[in-house]
Amino acid sequence: MTEPVDAIVEGDKPRVFLSYSRKDEAFTARLASALRDHGYQAFVDTTDIAPGEAWQARLGALIQSADTVVFVTSPDSLASEICSWEVDE
Repeated sequence: MTEPVDAIVEGDKPRVFLSYSRKDEAFTARLASALRDHGYQAFVDTTDIAPGEAWQARLGALIQSADTVVFVTSPDSLASEICSWEVDE
């Protein structure tokens, strides 16, 4: 199980949650890396949720703890029910 959201917050780094379609995973990984290189803490489901963890509860907690949410817009993310849920959160 991963750490509580409060435990992964890195000091004063702004927290960014990335909402995206898994089909855009390569782009999102590059975006997260660039954000981290520029002093942001980027939350991505593939690295911040443990296998077998209650993923939807974890996503909700990551979204709530973020300073901002970046929605990676693509035809796939616009059609995704999970991405829509993330935006509603």
